[in-house]
Amino acid sequence: MENISDLMKSRAPKEQPQVELLKKYLLEHYQITTTVRTSTRHYLIHAPNGALAHKLRVDTETIIEACQLDKRLLIHIRQG
Repeated sequence: MENISDLMKSRAPKEQPQVELLKKYLLEHYQITTTVRTSTRHYLIHAPNGALAHKLRVDTETIIEACQLDKRLLIHIRQG
């Protein structure tokens, strides 16, 4: 019988399919790699600068449809 800590180490958390689609979409269309945080109400991404954040906000409806998002999409500007 395996130890519980060994089982937890081998078990990788699975991302939601929407998160994978969103990351892939951002890489293909905007050439950015970012983290996506999820909550019960929204998906949150951080844009590297204000210009790109504005472009993402303008394209929000297209991104939501392409990535099949079932919650709001929030875009923040990465500070620092």
